[in-house]
Amino acid sequence: MFTSRAKIAQRLLRRLHGTNATPLAKRPARPSVTMGRALALGLGGAAGLLGSAMAVASLESDDAVFTNWSATHSCHPAKVYHPESLKELIDIVATHHAQQKKLRVMGSGVSPNGLGFSDDSILTMSAFDRILHVDAAKSQVTVESGVVVGDLLSHLRTHGLTLQNVASIREQSIAGVTQAGCHGTGAAIPPMEEQIVSMEILTPSQGLLTLDDPSDHRFQLAKCGLGGLGVVTKLTLQCVPMHKLLETTTLYTLSELKKVHASLLVENQHLRYMWLPYTDKIVVVTCKPYTDGSPIGSRISDDIEFRLEELRALYKQVATVPDPDHVNWRFTQLRDSLYALDPLNARYIARVNETEVSFWEKSQGSRVALSDDVIGFDCGGQQLVSEVAFPSANGSDLTFMEDLLARIERDQIPAHTPIEQRWTASSRAAMSPASSPLQEQVFSWVGIIYYLHEASPSLDAIKDAFVDYSKLFEDVMAPYGAAEHWAKLEFAPRSALERHVLKDRLRSRFPLEAYRTLRNEWDPHHILSNDFVDELCSTDL
Repeated sequence: MFTSRAKIAQRLLRRLHGTNATPLAKRPARPSVTMGRALALGLGGAAGLLGSAMAVASLESDDAVFTNWSATHSCHPAKVYHPESLKELIDIVATHHAQQKKLRVMGSGVSPNGLGFSDDSILTMSAFDRILHVDAAKSQVTVESGVVVGDLLSHLRTHGLTLQNVASIREQSIAGVTQAGCHGTGAAIPPMEEQIVSMEILTPSQGLLTLDDPSDHRFQLAKCGLGGLGVVTKLTLQCVPMHKLLETTTLYTLSELKKVHASLLVENQHLRYMWLPYTDKIVVVTCKPYTDGSPIGSRISDDIEFRLEELRALYKQVATVPDPDHVNWRFTQLRDSLYALDPLNARYIARVNETEVSFWEKSQGSRVALSDDVIGFDCGGQQLVSEVAFPSANGSDLTFMEDLLARIERDQIPAHTPIEQRWTASSRAAMSPASSPLQEQVFSWVGIIYYLHEASPSLDAIKDAFVDYSKLFEDVMAPYGAAEHWAKLEFAPRSALERHVLKDRLRSRFPLEAYRTLRNEWDPHHILSNDFVDELCSTDL
């Protein structure tokens, strides 16, 4: 078996801001750290920093504040539990069930909307981080739920295996990415919860259950259960052989893209479009399996000075006092810093986006690497995001983007880049945004973004503007039957009427009655539900 607690704890300690973190005496293979008034950044099992020598580890309310990756949501839990054994976990859940007290399970705290957060008690599973078994014959791996995706990928390499697809952020727990319906990209590859072959889940009223029958509606509800049905303790995942990918980056105009879009979807294992608002350019990133010795084509230039030339020139021109370190910034740092200078001026943002085109023109070409090194990417800095999925057929995915870009220009939205478009196959998981009974159904995922640069003097104004941007996004998505990514759906700030409209739309898309029924059976006091899940399950009209 494999554990990486020490590495995770060390990694997270380096990410603490403004804390006095003091290591506790190390227990064999289970080092932990306690903090004073700590800010846990929510990366890679952030809750793994919280622990004590007590049988039921907890921190009182003055000792823990969790903030998500983008610093857009935080929680101040009354207690934080960090069980290190199944018995501890069962005892904690049983106690809260008997007392009818809330107990929210938190993964890595990455979700943009704080999906795992609660100001009541928090339960972290970061000590449940063992890789239990690799079945090479079946290409399957059994893991505890707190395993970090990046560490799992590294371990699978030693067995010649990898995950079929992953989300862009590797520091998430495996239970977190599946419970929230996270996804990668590839028209023939479903979201990550579909990699689950079997799951063990601890429920408050029914105890420990094992689910592995694809025809069992409970299994299909629990795979993407939003943390509201039970505590996932163990997962068996279907893997694929480790392989190399040929990744090719190409810049298209819309008219050019329309001619090849259908073939790109079927010919590539992975496909990602990055739309650049206020330009007629789309960055297309394709990935195909690569066999050693096959032609690669033109390689991407490794001359970063050449590729960033125009963006650096613009920064020096518009920055009143340019940061002397800007010559060392990578692309995303430079772009985010340019946006921060005037983030809500649509004309200025359009100028930055036009200049960004030059970077992508010089970044065209191909590279070869192992698949799990290729399909991740740099998302940039702190950000506000919204993402939706909708059935993609007969070119509706491109029509959606044309509608969205037209509205952005009409309403002069200062739209940051990229508007990212990806695709997945459908999912059998009932609560997945890509849920469909049609196995051949393809879903398109589209995400919008605003960056929250620490140097920007107008963070509150950016947040307010993103509310308007999101409302426009919802207007555009309505005719397409789109549904939000669960980790990016916000109930606030919405009026009572807006919440009603949202929940009515969600009821029409998802089997919320079946979800509520199973929640009532497995967790009759709803102790595992936070405000988000309770709001989702409310029946008010």
